[in-house]
Amino acid sequence: MKNKILLTIGLLMFFTSVVSSHGVTQNVTRKEMVSVWSSPQVHEFSNILTREYEKLHPELQFRLESLDNVLAEKLNETRGLAFVSEESDILVPNNSLLKVIVARDVIVPVINMDNPFISMMEQNGVSADKIKKAITNGATDWSSIVNNATKEPFHIYFLNDESAQSAISSFLDLSPEVMGKVDIKTTPDMIGWVQKDKYAVGFCRLVDIINSDRTDVIEGIKLLPIDKNGNGHIDYHEKIYGNLDDFKRGVWIGKYPKSLVNNIYSVSLANSDDENITAFLSWVVTDGQKFVEPGGFSELLYNERLSRLEKLNPPQIVLENQEPQSAKSRTLLYASLGILVVLIFAGIVVFQNQKRKSRVPLQTNPKRHKVFDESLLSFPNGLFFDKSHTWVFMEKEGKVKFGIDEFISSITGDYTRVILKSPGDRVKRKEPVVTLVQKGKQINIHAPVSGTVTEINEALVADPFTINHSPYNDGWIYMIEPSNWLREIQFFKMGESYKEWITSEITRLKDFLACSFNIKNLAEGNLAFQEGGELISQPLKNLGPEVWEDFQNYFIETSEMY
Repeated sequence: MKNKILLTIGLLMFFTSVVSSHGVTQNVTRKEMVSVWSSPQVHEFSNILTREYEKLHPELQFRLESLDNVLAEKLNETRGLAFVSEESDILVPNNSLLKVIVARDVIVPVINMDNPFISMMEQNGVSADKIKKAITNGATDWSSIVNNATKEPFHIYFLNDESAQSAISSFLDLSPEVMGKVDIKTTPDMIGWVQKDKYAVGFCRLVDIINSDRTDVIEGIKLLPIDKNGNGHIDYHEKIYGNLDDFKRGVWIGKYPKSLVNNIYSVSLANSDDENITAFLSWVVTDGQKFVEPGGFSELLYNERLSRLEKLNPPQIVLENQEPQSAKSRTLLYASLGILVVLIFAGIVVFQNQKRKSRVPLQTNPKRHKVFDESLLSFPNGLFFDKSHTWVFMEKEGKVKFGIDEFISSITGDYTRVILKSPGDRVKRKEPVVTLVQKGKQINIHAPVSGTVTEINEALVADPFTINHSPYNDGWIYMIEPSNWLREIQFFKMGESYKEWITSEITRLKDFLACSFNIKNLAEGNLAFQEGGELISQPLKNLGPEVWEDFQNYFIETSEMY
């Protein structure tokens, strides 16, 4: 009996262990492998991103490998993705690949905060040519860098990094032999020397000089203003050195020398349907940006992240679930009958039109872009207009109806979203009060009056394009209880005064776009001008978010000055 009991217990333990081990085997989740290729310059950066994403998604495992040959072949073989530096020879044009900027390597010249020539440099800047000549000629004082400077000692340092030196060499147009004559420093040494030497200039990475709270450069140093076009002074569109945010934005929209900026790209197959890759890259350009600086590069700006995210996740057509077969058959029958009725009606209309057309000469209408000028705009009487490109109308009960003028609604294209205040919110003149959005690109419009919002046009939530089609009627935005009407009314324009101002605004818009096109070197397909220099209708519609951002800062924000 004892042996039987022991045998039974043994068998139970055996089956229990088998079942348990089977359950463990079933519960072990097989990790999905994602292949990631990386050019040598960004290998550590790629490693940080993949490791951090694995922590959030333990079901995935990244296999990171160095990339040293044809990228397209690798991606087709593995169905993976790559991180590639712009300076890499691997990144070649290929329509089958989707390239998205995920970070930047920005090289900046810096000077000591106590440099006695700062005010002159802020006004006139320093061109690449001046620095080159100073190095080539073996200059030992600042007189060759800053006009009218005293003969104070001039010291310049380059970063001990091959990639950085390549960028500096391209910017200054210096040969390797001349570059070798400049004092080379490691990053800590470079920063230390500039901080203690008020006559020093050092070229280093932007990411290495940002302070701990990421709001400004570290103590004791300052960005050296670059006279990009070499005309001897800092022009309006070159004023990006006032603070770190302005500088980063200037780099994004092309106001900083391109030779000192090396973009870091993610590269994947353009027609890839791998959800893991799309989700990972979407994370990289959003939440993953906090790991960009630890990886040695500069992160994207907030608005830029949105545009990259839209590129990775283009709008998709979602199909409805299939109906039961009987319902589907009835739907098809009704649809067929409806189509038949429409065809009969269309045939009658076409016949009638042909009869009418036979009585008049044949006309040809070549396709052309409509020109945008003041003749296309309406100037309703009775409305007050403000330089914020808004209009107001005093209602009988003393409340003010508020909307945007036709100028703004005509140059942007139809809005896809409007972000509004809520009833009861207080607003002040010149403060942002409504955001107009077109496919992720946006413009903030300022309030023309101070007061309290008593009503919003709720119809705009469902149909924001009503603003474009009827800005002075159905497209009104707010009803406001004004708090300072008698004082603020003096800033408004009416009738001919407003019409003359709009004419000058159209000229200013042309100047702005011409400047922006020159800065960005925009592709030929992004039209804003007709032949002859006239603006096309909706000139901002097909331009990128960086131009819209520029329009906000250097057109909307400065409208009160004109």
